[in-house]
Amino acid sequence: MASRPKDRRLTKREQLQRVQTQLLSNAAQISLPDTTSPPPILGDDLLVGAEAIARFVFGTAAKRRQIYWLADSGELPVFRLGSMLCARKSTLVRHIANRESDATA
Repeated sequence: MASRPKDRRLTKREQLQRVQTQLLSNAAQISLPDTTSPPPILGDDLLVGAEAIARFVFGTAAKRRQIYWLADSGELPVFRLGSMLCARKSTLVRHIANRESDATA
């Protein structure tokens, strides 16, 4: 780029080129999230309702009252979304595995 006299004002095109150059240099410094792997889907890991939790833990929805009792006593890692009792499958599996290892130790 040729040097320009200091008293000359920039043309619109030169101003645009300068702004584009600044934007490109700033964009190179920003780290973008990894888009190659799909984002985790919470819906695949989320159990909503005592019946769904009972089916996952005990294999039958008939044990839903036991889920409420375990939740109220703090024996089961659950949370509420509004009035619905919810749990994450991964958290339940980890909790049960920890309880098993504590019992055998």
